[in-house]
Amino acid sequence: MPKIIKDLRPQIKNTALKEFEDIGFEAVTMRKLASKVGIGVGTLYNYFSNKEELYEEILIESWQATYSKLQTHYGNQSLRKIIEIIYDDIVDRKGLGGYVLKFDVNETAIDTPLKKLLHQTIESLIEYFKENNVEYPRRKATSLIIGIANIIKTYPGERDINIEYYCHLIKE
Repeated sequence: MPKIIKDLRPQIKNTALKEFEDIGFEAVTMRKLASKVGIGVGTLYNYFSNKEELYEEILIESWQATYSKLQTHYGNQSLRKIIEIIYDDIVDRKGLGGYVLKFDVNETAIDTPLKKLLHQTIESLIEYFKENNVEYPRRKATSLIIGIANIIKTYPGERDINIEYYCHLIKE
């Protein structure tokens, strides 16, 4: 019978998140991760069948938090606050935020929970933009999610200027 340790799953995810941020997805191995957590690699595989599954679960939780914040703030917050939430959450993900750069928003097959969540986030932004009479809501919602990840990478450490840029871009 596999050994299951109580409350180990969150510890694994927290350690994996730190490793993904510090050394990058490619450099993390299940063996190294198990060692960092202080468990055997077999025990780790009892919780996650591979590194990709673990990575996706971490991203899903992170984007669920962003989606929830946006849902809470849509009715009573400014466009700037919405942009700040997205921007700060992508920054907080460190390198993990760049995943959205690989996301094809026009893909018709929403075949994973993460793609579904990103699609829902974009659709909710579209509705917010429509309610606030923003022109081209679909294009601006899409470019906001993907563009913020890119601008953080291109102009790191320039939060206020980057946010101001997106506020201006969306309002045009």
